[in-house]
Amino acid sequence: MTTLSTAAAVLRCFSAQRPELSTSDVATILGLPKSNASRLLRAMREAGFLETAPGSRRYRPGLPTFELGQVFRRGSRLTRLVQEAALRLTRARNQASHVAILEGRSVVPIFARESARTLPPVPGEHLPAEGTAAGLALLARLEPAELAALYDEMPGDRPAPEALGTVREDGIAALHDPDSDTTTFAAALADPGTGEAVALALTGTPAEGEATRAALLGEVRRIAAVVGDRAMLRTRQGEALRSAA
Repeated sequence: MTTLSTAAAVLRCFSAQRPELSTSDVATILGLPKSNASRLLRAMREAGFLETAPGSRRYRPGLPTFELGQVFRRGSRLTRLVQEAALRLTRARNQASHVAILEGRSVVPIFARESARTLPPVPGEHLPAEGTAAGLALLARLEPAELAALYDEMPGDRPAPEALGTVREDGIAALHDPDSDTTTFAAALADPGTGEAVALALTGTPAEGEATRAALLGEVRRIAAVVGDRAMLRTRQGEALRSAA
């Protein structure tokens, strides 16, 4: 990895469950020698990306990093539209919804609404992209070369090509969780003007499957039309929605 990509990987180590990290934590998570991790963390602190937590030697994101995240959330048209859609879906259907982005090989929820029956992922939590519906939807939006480069740089279990192909053609990823007996449907929308991609996910019981998919697709079609996401509108689900409109 380059120094810049390693620094980005350090920032991705932080989450709602890991708001502070020690040098040993970062070295273990990223597989770096402790001396290398220590030098990198000091340099990031001196640059303002990190700060030392009061009374300890642990690190946490610096104020500029936090402020940049807030600017991104407020300034992104796509993120705003998808968050509003998630809120509408939860209010109308009493089903948990969440909005997520891809960071490396992780999917990170940035907005979530729970229902009386179902809890969504925790915002800020890093989850393996290939193990979530939102992650599969986002991975399917990558070009084959981008996907190959991602897994070459950050090795791990790759999702089956045929699985991503199905999501790419269909426009929707679905994943069943046997522990909670729920199914999550997710679609990744992209803004061609900025290159930004954001996933919208809705979770319900298996019996609600078709209704959940239909409700999600209604919001997806509307947002895709607003931002000009022609790739989404050309999927099987997008074509079906346009024919029904």
